[in-house]
Amino acid sequence: MIAIGAETEHGIIFHSEKLGFVTRSHTLAEEVVGSIVDLYPVFNRTLEGIDDEKEHEWAERILGRSLMELLSLKAPKALVQRYGLSGMIPLNGARYYIDTEHPEYSIPETSNPRDTLIAQKAGDLILDACRKRAEELLRSGKSRSAKHLEHPTAKIQIDRTNSDGKGNSYAGHENYSVSPKTFERIVGDRFFYGDFSGAFMTFLAARQIVTGAGKVGCESGKPIDYQVSARADFIETEINHSTTDFRPIINTRNHPYADEQVIRRLHVICGDSNMSQL
Repeated sequence: MIAIGAETEHGIIFHSEKLGFVTRSHTLAEEVVGSIVDLYPVFNRTLEGIDDEKEHEWAERILGRSLMELLSLKAPKALVQRYGLSGMIPLNGARYYIDTEHPEYSIPETSNPRDTLIAQKAGDLILDACRKRAEELLRSGKSRSAKHLEHPTAKIQIDRTNSDGKGNSYAGHENYSVSPKTFERIVGDRFFYGDFSGAFMTFLAARQIVTGAGKVGCESGKPIDYQVSARADFIETEINHSTTDFRPIINTRNHPYADEQVIRRLHVICGDSNMSQL
């Protein structure tokens, strides 16, 4: 049985007469994510999250080290987040946390595309309920992060998008459990493509015509009025291990969080956040 997962990072915008517009804030993300405890039963854990790209890059490099090495690092928050030890766990088995100053929702593992879609839609409803609760608290001066500071005109907008028009791209990642042999045929190794690599890259590029979220304008390369994909502006190479620099069509990250002799995690990062139920 294949396991399917999805991680979606959400754009967030706050506005009030006192502060004007705020678009990147760990405090704001914590306000929204933390509001879930007022709404649903959850396993409540720390909300430590990665704050900037440098932390992301460091955490990428350090994954895969031995337990003793990790313990010697005193578990900085980037590592806590990367190993899934931060964030709320609702009863549906999802993980709801903060990543680079934005709310991120990882659906529970599913076994088929229909359940994946249902889980993603449930996440949308949870995010919206938390947005409304955070607004209510900020307007009444009872917020967790800014107690006694009232923002009567507070308004929070949350978008399942892939960029902010200022060069920042948000994750819309997919994960599939595959056998080690299939993983190697798709990803290849450090020096050679696998025999499935070309076909897989062609599929991932072509599917954007149908499943891409679309985008007005562009943030890289030659100016253009409209694109079929929002994420395409930020895909720079064919195969690479990083999710933040030189973003690839095929991501070679190999952190299965399981026995890699039995199962591998195929991490797909080039798609738009899925807005089409098709």
